[in-house]
Amino acid sequence: MRIGLAPTALSLACAVALSGGPAGAAVGSERFRLTGVDVSSYQHSTSLDWTKVKAAGQDFAFVKATEDSGYTNPYFAADWTGLGAAGMARGAYHFARPSFTPGSAAAQARYFVSVTGLMQQPGALAPMFDLEETGGLTPSQLIAWSQTWLDTVQALTGRRPVIYTYAYFWRTAMGDSHAFTGYPLFLADYHDLTGTTAPLPGMPGGWTTWTFWQYSDTGQVPGVSGPVDMDRFRGVSVTDATWGHTMPDPGVVPVLPLSAYTGQLLTIGSVGPAVTAVQQAIGADPDGAFGQLTAAALRTFQTAHGRPATGVTDTATWAVLAPAPAAAPVPQPPRAPVPAPAPTPAPAPKPAPKPAPSPKPVVSPLAHYKGQLLRVGSTGPAVTALQRALRVDVDGQFGPLTRAALLRWQQAHRLPQTGVTDTRTWAQLAPSAATTAPKPVNPFTRYRTTVLKVGATGPAVAALQHALRIGADGQFGPLTRAAVLAYQQSKRLPMTGIVTTVIWDALITGH
Repeated sequence: MRIGLAPTALSLACAVALSGGPAGAAVGSERFRLTGVDVSSYQHSTSLDWTKVKAAGQDFAFVKATEDSGYTNPYFAADWTGLGAAGMARGAYHFARPSFTPGSAAAQARYFVSVTGLMQQPGALAPMFDLEETGGLTPSQLIAWSQTWLDTVQALTGRRPVIYTYAYFWRTAMGDSHAFTGYPLFLADYHDLTGTTAPLPGMPGGWTTWTFWQYSDTGQVPGVSGPVDMDRFRGVSVTDATWGHTMPDPGVVPVLPLSAYTGQLLTIGSVGPAVTAVQQAIGADPDGAFGQLTAAALRTFQTAHGRPATGVTDTATWAVLAPAPAAAPVPQPPRAPVPAPAPTPAPAPKPAPKPAPSPKPVVSPLAHYKGQLLRVGSTGPAVTALQRALRVDVDGQFGPLTRAALLRWQQAHRLPQTGVTDTRTWAQLAPSAATTAPKPVNPFTRYRTTVLKVGATGPAVAALQHALRIGADGQFGPLTRAAVLAYQQSKRLPMTGIVTTVIWDALITGH
């Protein structure tokens, strides 16, 4: 249930006054025929039956996934799966909680994607940004905050989000900004609770039309108990409503056999070919992003195989996913007869001294990752190594700035400007040999005495997050604590969720 959108006489009067006139033309039987609903945990006083919702003529649904940077709708995963099974187009939305806290917009965006995944499945609608609160920010501050959220989600998913708002809020809280007309508008307008006439004229924010229209929050639909938000889509087919698939098909990502990734701790927030390989093995959507749906599928897999349902790829789970091959018996040589005593040999000539070994050539630091397809949304040590080679800020996250640097590098080396690490790019990024290797220094040694727990920030937290293969934002929050607990369990250490010298030593030695 949305906040502040009850269709009171006052709110309807404001809508009429601000929109500039009487109701618009009737909704055409063809042009605006697609209808849908949007739900949150509020509608789950009883379970939803998406098959009945579909049979009642609804074509699509948006489901609340997250709020702020720590709340997940507990029914999101089940609703997302149920919508897919019912054959309805499905979308996910984030209820924004703007804040003065530095980095809060990007943190909320990353949390949203960690729950939803990349939303690249067939029939997946573009992600929706539900903006109804200011958090005390001024219009200029709220504009900047919103743009950061939108940019971060688009960089991670490759999809341009939809903006949900209503006219009065946009004109007052956002100063009627015209800077967002490139995003589809999901307009809440309750002037006609039957949805038979188009929303009032006079769009906010410079938009010339709406893409989705929420015309009521008191609808009744079979399969949903109680009132539900009712929506229309400005199009004639579900295909029109599922635009925005700009990421390459996950099938082009080189995915190696599972045995190539054995031992990697994959958890919510992990991305890449290792995640894709695990998703294929457990029957989840292979989109290469480890979100709540993948975690749920993994827990089902773990339970079915008699393993603890941790929702992460711990040691016990890898033993089932990619069991080590049984060692072949070592053949015993036949027992040879005892030879007769040999005559005493003459003293052997003194061997010539061995020449001093020549300096051992070293493989480029990038060679370890050669062949991995890195692109916007990739994270981890391979991205860190790439960023060092490109001489950009090193945060282990392949975002727009890393892509821009890679495009410049490809142009300078006369390579196709793809913005991803394809075969020709790796051939020049990671040559076979370089100068003599310096003695490696483990990056975790400097943090051996640093204690980290929820609330900690800084480079030590970022280093820990890189090691645990989760998004590295340098902030120790609930997701980082969950990854630490999973790591402690995999190493049979006390599950405290707190990082002490014992954890750092395990990361240093690998044992």
